[in-house]
Amino acid sequence: MCGIYGSTKEYSKEILERKLKQFAFRGPDFTGIKHFVSGKNSLTLAHNRLAILDLDQRANQPLEYQNGNLVVVLNGEIYNYLQLKSQYFGDIQFKTTSDTEVLCALYERFGQDCVKYINGDFAFVIYDKEKQILFGAIDRLGDKPFYYHHDTDGFEFASQLLPLCIGNNYDIDEYARRCYFAMQYVPSPHSIIKQVSKLNPAEKFVYSLSDNTLQIEQYWDLYDNSCGFQKPKTYDEALETAEALLDDAVSLRLQADVPVGVFLSGGIDSSCISKLAYKHNPKIEAYSVGFNEADFDESYYAREVAKSIGIKFNHILCTSDDALKVIEGLQQYYDEPMGDASAIPTSLLCEKAKQHITVALGGDGGDEVFFGYPRYLRYADREWVYRLPKAVRQVMSVCAKVAGKNRLAMSLLLDNVQELYLNRRPSNKAELFDARQVQQSIEQCRYLNNRDVDIRRAFNDFDIRSLMCHAYNVKLDRASMRASLEARTPMLDYRVMEYSRLLPIEYCYQKQIGQKRILRDILYKDIPRELFERKKRGFGVPTSRWFRNELKGYLCDLLNENTVHLLPDFDGAELLKLRDRHIAGQEEQGTLLWLCTNYIAWYNLFKKC
Repeated sequence: MCGIYGSTKEYSKEILERKLKQFAFRGPDFTGIKHFVSGKNSLTLAHNRLAILDLDQRANQPLEYQNGNLVVVLNGEIYNYLQLKSQYFGDIQFKTTSDTEVLCALYERFGQDCVKYINGDFAFVIYDKEKQILFGAIDRLGDKPFYYHHDTDGFEFASQLLPLCIGNNYDIDEYARRCYFAMQYVPSPHSIIKQVSKLNPAEKFVYSLSDNTLQIEQYWDLYDNSCGFQKPKTYDEALETAEALLDDAVSLRLQADVPVGVFLSGGIDSSCISKLAYKHNPKIEAYSVGFNEADFDESYYAREVAKSIGIKFNHILCTSDDALKVIEGLQQYYDEPMGDASAIPTSLLCEKAKQHITVALGGDGGDEVFFGYPRYLRYADREWVYRLPKAVRQVMSVCAKVAGKNRLAMSLLLDNVQELYLNRRPSNKAELFDARQVQQSIEQCRYLNNRDVDIRRAFNDFDIRSLMCHAYNVKLDRASMRASLEARTPMLDYRVMEYSRLLPIEYCYQKQIGQKRILRDILYKDIPRELFERKKRGFGVPTSRWFRNELKGYLCDLLNENTVHLLPDFDGAELLKLRDRHIAGQEEQGTLLWLCTNYIAWYNLFKKC
């Protein structure tokens, strides 16, 4: 993991240094800057490096390949680079042992189709001097970020948002801000800044330095099956293939020239990854984080799983004091508002683990890839309601409202179960914007409205392309980069994703077994099943409790009469009433208050740019 930057716009040395310093935490080992001039075209490329593969300084970036006609900046890793090197480039004498040169060789041989050969988490830009173009792409599932600005003055890109704001007079995007409050994240291609966009997962682009044009194209989607998998004939066949794919995904991600560990929460996904990682490297250690609040701590299960695997276990306790230290600096790293409060323990886990390792494998993505959320079935069971005539549902809605069931009354007036799934978030009295309309307007809704797949699969696909790509992956990227630690997610190997789309839903779920049937069966070969026969719990964070106690001062310092004007999508007076009612324990508004304080803290940082 690193930070990349480039611009055809010219900035002063002082501004450029500020831009790179803003995200230096992504790559503290080396900062490289190179300037290029060709006729009327000028370009600056820069790179903040976190050294993982080939620690030699010759692998520093921006890297000029062979005769210097290609220059590359890469954030992330190409996990199959050794296979690619052996298969296609046995005749090339590389100067380094890194994956970066292999990327250039791929581009030289296959052109823009090079991305189809890559298995990895990446965002890269290649400067082709001969063609006077920039060619770039990000990975298929959006593990790595890519922000860019393009107008008549030129093109600028970076791994994070705020470096692009420095030296420019940019504005907040009102639509993106409402997306944040409606969904807790800002979906691509939007960013919270009007003048800055984000690449969608699996997009590639060509920017012409000669005529300042930008062309963007999607090169992969969920059902492409680029690996040519056959639909399994039996469950046993599916289990065998899925386990082999996961095992290889883990093996590839264990490659590093620095210490590697695993994150183990005690849940199915991380336990599965830990088991496979230990099989390949018995010296690997597991790291877990928990709270001193017993109902938010599952360290007992993580410890017992580690004991069953045989892996050494390290438990990290998160207190409210630890959380406050993270929260106060959070926006420096999450430089675009993101409302997932589990960023706090994830950041702490990465921070503590970094004292021992530089790379960590985790189980992120297991719920999305292997059908892990019970809500898919719960909402599909309600589809029959929307087959009733609307007039009947209107009468039912009136009855529900009279009975005081306002959410039920609202849901009965929706057009279909897809809208019900999308609008499952509760609203509050302070909102002045139409959150339902905002959620229904995002382009990722095309996955939710895909009538060619089972409705349960449509829910799943939508979550992958929205929540997972734009919230969960962002959370992990920033939390790990905050600590200059590289997080790798084998569950999100695109081969695993492609194969999972071919599986009948009953291969992933059975009523007697529960969700993620395949992952459970991989685990149950070696680990007692009773460790996983408990109610599913997310990475819960006691922010609501903290806002009433330890973080009450933090809450009131950020959200008060002098700052509420920064939230024009809310009735300020009503919002402060909700704050006070929450503090008094009269109402539960922890999620809303977290979103508000998060935004205001981000805004304060943005104004300093």
